[in-house]
Amino acid sequence: MAKEENLSGPLEEAVTSSVDNASWLAGSDDAAIELAKTYARRIDKGTVGFESGELTSTDYNKVLYLGPHLLNTLRALGATPEERKSLTEGTSTEVNPIDELKRKRRQKNAG
Repeated sequence: MAKEENLSGPLEEAVTSSVDNASWLAGSDDAAIELAKTYARRIDKGTVGFESGELTSTDYNKVLYLGPHLLNTLRALGATPEERKSLTEGTSTEVNPIDELKRKRRQKNAG
């Protein structure tokens, strides 16, 4: 059996970057994170296989069926723009009255 190289492809690297920057994720999300990385890794491997001629276009299309599954997993993690927006919608960022007064004074003095 051939030993598989453990190099990350561009999609897996993008997924890793996305989850690394998702500060709201917790240890309980690890399984979903690994699932997303697995989907990405398989898509990357399929892309390399297709580009090198190892996979036919039919087989590559089968690999690409993982794309919607990957996207759904990222949605479940809040790692898509739409889901991230829904996580922050309705949250208010209260303005400190003192900071607001300082801002108004700066504007008045500048103008």
